[in-house]
Amino acid sequence: MISQIQKENNLKVAYDLKEKHYENLVQKVRRGEIDVILGAYHETELYRGLELIFPSIINNPVTVFMLPNRISDVKSTDDLKKLKGVRLEKEVYSDFVEQQLKEYNIEKIDTPYALFEKLFTKQADYILISQYKGLVEAYKLGLREQISISKQALWNIPLFIGVSKISTHRKLLTQKLTHYAKEQKNQDAMKELLIKTINDIGKKYEGVVPPAFVKNTPDEETSAQ
Repeated sequence: MISQIQKENNLKVAYDLKEKHYENLVQKVRRGEIDVILGAYHETELYRGLELIFPSIINNPVTVFMLPNRISDVKSTDDLKKLKGVRLEKEVYSDFVEQQLKEYNIEKIDTPYALFEKLFTKQADYILISQYKGLVEAYKLGLREQISISKQALWNIPLFIGVSKISTHRKLLTQKLTHYAKEQKNQDAMKELLIKTINDIGKKYEGVVPPAFVKNTPDEETSAQ
């Protein structure tokens, strides 16, 4: 998307690759040091003061990963409230979702490795994670075939493009990005590319040996098949 708009408008695009803290990046957008941020949530305090581009270009489905022999235990969100969950500490959700999550028993974990370790060692019943990120991390650890994903997302959060209100390019960017986001063909292309990217990551990590904590019982092996 950025490449297309860059070419059509003869723009030069640079990315901030040095800043490691996401909240600091958002602050830079607010101060006008960065013009655009991708993946902002509506009505969320973290992005207050940014101009969001409507409509949303893509959604972020938040779902649960479980061991195959346990996935059938969960038929509604109320079932999850009775179980122990884990999530990534640094994964950002909308304020609405964060408020809803206060009703769940969820522990925040630092790394994807530790997240899956908690699941496979039965210290947690499920992982709460955005589906796309979860798939990528499962592929990297060689665990994709060892887990099951809920058929229905708990929340499907719209992701918006955020533009700095004091950017010198604000008028051009909001105009061009709004036009781009309104085109259904662009939304479809974005989703197709996202799915292709995740599938390519899956192929890249084929053959990765799962961590030592993966020890399936006969029942789990049968369920996985």
